[in-house]
Amino acid sequence: MEDRYQIYMRKYNDIENLIPKLKGASPDSNMKYLEDISENTKEKNKLYLSRIMRNYIQHNADYKEFIEISEMQLRFLDEIYLKVLGKLDTTKSIMIPTKKAFVKDIKEKISENIEPFIKKEKNFIVVSNDNKFIGLLSPLDILELINAGIKKTDKFESIDKKYFNRNKQKVSFLKETDLIEVATNELKEKEIIIITDNGKSTGIILGVIKKERS
Repeated sequence: MEDRYQIYMRKYNDIENLIPKLKGASPDSNMKYLEDISENTKEKNKLYLSRIMRNYIQHNADYKEFIEISEMQLRFLDEIYLKVLGKLDTTKSIMIPTKKAFVKDIKEKISENIEPFIKKEKNFIVVSNDNKFIGLLSPLDILELINAGIKKTDKFESIDKKYFNRNKQKVSFLKETDLIEVATNELKEKEIIIITDNGKSTGIILGVIKKERS
């Protein structure tokens, strides 16, 4: 079983293995590179301390007697790892592909999709036409439609456009090559991100990224 020092070194090395892949970094860039480009003084100081601690552990046999590794230090390395990873990985790696997301064609019957929508506790139904975005339906919209009376033959195309338009401010569009960091920032204001081939509402839907429920 790893002790805290081994965990610390593993997490530190995982970060340093990613750093050379950052835009603008050289093949030999290390934690000092992150320290130099950080604009946050507190973060910069923690990166400096982490680097000094790593070097001492690496080169001195008495490190266990001299250095204490706290849970907060390990969490900081986790945060830095995710921050660096977010600058590398793209939305393609985290999106739910169209086939697995709750994306329904406008020609589909509403009644056939209500039960699975409720059962799977989905945030929205993404309605499309030939795999192009039409609008969103929220649980409240579905409830209103049920109360208004839905016939078994009714399709999504029969829904009043006001239902689709009322939710459009909750959605953002990105390409599958956009960074996760961009998606994370978008989700601060939006409920759902739809990934399309051109990064616009006019593109072919490739997948969905949604804000997790708290």
